[in-house]
Amino acid sequence: MLDLSSLVSTLNPRILQVQDEGSFLPQNITYSGDGKFVEDDIPEIMNQEYESVIFVDSRRRTFEAISIEGFVMLFSQIVTGALIYSDGLCQPLFSPVKSPESKFVLAIPEVLANLFHLLDGDIVAIDEIPAIVAIGSTAERALDSFMQKMEKQVVEKYLGKSVVIKDGAIDFVTPAFQPNIGPVGLVKNIERAYVELETFLSFGRMKAGERSKCIRAKLSTHDYERVMTYLKITDSPGLNGLVRLEVVVNKDDFEALKKEIFRCFNLLAKIIPKLTADAPFLPRMPENIFPVSYLEKCLEKFFYDRNYVHWSVIKTLKL
Repeated sequence: MLDLSSLVSTLNPRILQVQDEGSFLPQNITYSGDGKFVEDDIPEIMNQEYESVIFVDSRRRTFEAISIEGFVMLFSQIVTGALIYSDGLCQPLFSPVKSPESKFVLAIPEVLANLFHLLDGDIVAIDEIPAIVAIGSTAERALDSFMQKMEKQVVEKYLGKSVVIKDGAIDFVTPAFQPNIGPVGLVKNIERAYVELETFLSFGRMKAGERSKCIRAKLSTHDYERVMTYLKITDSPGLNGLVRLEVVVNKDDFEALKKEIFRCFNLLAKIIPKLTADAPFLPRMPENIFPVSYLEKCLEKFFYDRNYVHWSVIKTLKL
């Protein structure tokens, strides 16, 4: 195992203790005609819903930004876990005895990784904390990619036990969609619409529990496609309370699976609006539905103390 001091101590690193991950700042939405509608009929509003749903999400805490020769490394902890919602109750699928997945990550831009002769997955010791090296074009992108891999592993762990919803986009092609299993992505912060502006704005006129016709769009992985629907979870006019449900399928399997995909979206369109409230005084509501918000709060209990981590870095680098 490498030691952080042996890598950077001669390079005069600057250490910045990160106190705040930053506030959520909405991004501009990209509109395009990339997506094609693939549902002929108006989606059915069902009385039936899933008896239980498993939600998967991550929380990330960045403790330190380490600047070396103008490039920034990030020292972070990522915690990923799941929660089951059933009969109006939420139950985390972890505890202090059986903890969620928790990893310390040293996210490094490629330039510095090459300088240090580090590879993805190497372990760097920061005092008594072993950190996994994640490499990307920037440290931020390396962290995002590492978190996606952790979420994929937790999704796989719970497939087959109930329908699984991953908070955020489905950013992997395996496991692909299976009937009554998922996984389904719940996208709250929409940055890419896959439809033209006028069409997207029309979704804002839907009522709670109504969804758009399904849209099919290509993925960069040519054998797979993203199938999605926009769901209104409150009666508020406009884009308030508009979320996207999405799955990934092998394009050769779409025709065989499309009715099951439509049914899955219909069942979720029945249950998800019940899990929120149009309450602007609550952070990130109504899109950040209650089970996901509760899961995030539970995961945060497993973060290390900021001061302990900071002094581990100071001790290691002998600053």
